[in-house]
Amino acid sequence: MDVQTHSAQEAIRPADSKQQRNAFLIKILLLGLVTLGLLIPLVMANSLISERKQNSEEAISEVARAWGGDQLLVGPMLQIPYLQGIRSEGSSTVEYRTNYIYLMPQQLDVKGDVQAETKKRSIYTIPIYNSTIQLSGHFDLRMLQETPGLPANLELDKASIVMGISETKGIKEQISISLNNELHKLQINAEGVKINLGAEYYGDADFVEPSYDTGRALLSAPYSLANLDVAKPINFTATLSLGGSRSLSLAPVGTESKFTLSSNWPSPSFQGNFLPDSSSIAQTGFSAGWSIVDYNRSYSSVVKHEDSNVFGQNVARVHFFQERDHYTQSDRSTKYGILIVLLTFVSIFFIEMAMRAHNVSINVFHYLLVGLALVLFYSLLISISELIGFGWAYLISSVMTIGLVGLFFRSLLPPGKHALILVGIMSFLYLLVYLLIQMTTYALLAGSLGLFVILTIVMYVSSRLIK
Repeated sequence: MDVQTHSAQEAIRPADSKQQRNAFLIKILLLGLVTLGLLIPLVMANSLISERKQNSEEAISEVARAWGGDQLLVGPMLQIPYLQGIRSEGSSTVEYRTNYIYLMPQQLDVKGDVQAETKKRSIYTIPIYNSTIQLSGHFDLRMLQETPGLPANLELDKASIVMGISETKGIKEQISISLNNELHKLQINAEGVKINLGAEYYGDADFVEPSYDTGRALLSAPYSLANLDVAKPINFTATLSLGGSRSLSLAPVGTESKFTLSSNWPSPSFQGNFLPDSSSIAQTGFSAGWSIVDYNRSYSSVVKHEDSNVFGQNVARVHFFQERDHYTQSDRSTKYGILIVLLTFVSIFFIEMAMRAHNVSINVFHYLLVGLALVLFYSLLISISELIGFGWAYLISSVMTIGLVGLFFRSLLPPGKHALILVGIMSFLYLLVYLLIQMTTYALLAGSLGLFVILTIVMYVSSRLIK
C-alpha cells in the first residue's frame, strides 16, 4: 500500500510542478499587461501638466497685455526720408513715394537698472519689472558720405530722431532726448511710420518666444540735418522709465555699443545673439556688461526701412527666468513614471516569491491598485507644486504615495518586515528620480549608472528566488 501511495505522489508532482510554472508565466504576462495599461494614465498625467502649463502661459500673457510684455529697445537712430520712384509693370509712368533710411549712432552707451518682482495671477506668478535706462552717445554724419549706394535725394531737412520700443504700454514717463544740449520730446510718429521689430529667438525651450509686434509705430521728434556741420558729432542723452515682463532686449545699433545692466533678480538667463562679456550673479541680483561692435551684427551703419527687421534679429537679451520651473520638472518626472511602476512591481513580485513558504499570493488586482496609486502621484505633484513649489510638492506627494502603498501591503502581508522593505525600496526610487530631475549636465550619466546598479540587484535577487 505504501509503495503504491509513493508511486502515486511521484506521478502527481510533475503535474503540480507544470501547473505552477504555467500559473507563474500567466501571472508574469498579466503583470506585463497591467504595466502597459498604466501607460495610458501616465500619458494623461503628462497631458494634464501640458494643459496646466498652457494655462500658466495664458495668465502670463494677460499680465503682459496689461503691464507690458517682452521689451525690445532699438535706438536712438536718425530717420531720413527720400523719394523713391516706383514704375508699375508695363507702364511708363513713374510714381514717387516716401521711403526712409536709418543712420545708426557711432557710439551707443546704455546703462540700465532693472527692479524685478513677481506678480500673482490666480495661482500663477509672473516676473515683471520697472527699469530706468540711460542712453548716451553720438552720431557721425560723415557716415552718410562714406556709405556707398545711398539715395542721392535725401531730404535732410525732414529728418527725425527716432526710437523703437516694442511695448509702448510699458512706458512710464514722457520720453525726451537731448541732442547737442537741445531737448526734444518724442511722440508717436505723426506720419504713422512703423518699424518691423519681429525677432527671431535663440534660447532654452522653457522660454516663451518674445512676441514683438511686426508693425510698431516709432517714437520720433523732428530734427533737421540740413544746416549741420557734418564734421561735428551730434551728441545725445536720454533717460527712459520702462516697464515690461519676462525679458528685456537691447539692439546694438551703434557702431560701438556698450550695455550695462544691473538688477535685483537672482536668476537671469542671458540669451539672444550676444552673451555678456562680464557678468556677476548672486542671490541679491545680477550685473552684466556687453561690448558689441558693428562687425558682430548682420547690418551696416545705414539701414533702409524695408530691412528694419534686422534690429530684432540681432539683440542682447536678459530673460528673467523663474528658476526650476515646476511644470518642466513635473514633466521630466513623468518620463520616469514607467520606470517607477516597473521597479515597484518587480520589488513586490520578489517579496511575494520570498514568502512562498507562507503561502502568500498577491492578486493581480492588488498590483493594479498599486499602479494607480503610483500614477496618482503625478496628479498630486502638479496640483501641489502650483501652490508651494516643486521641491516640497515632490516630498509631500511621494510620502503620501509611499505611505499609502506601505499601509496597503501591511494589511495584505502577514506580520513582518516585508512591507517596511517595500517602503524602503520605493523611497530609494523616488529619491533617485528627484536627484536625476535636479541634475542637468550629468543627468544621463547618473541615470544610466543608477539603472545599471538596479538591474544588477534585480538579476542577483531573481537568481536567488526564482529557480
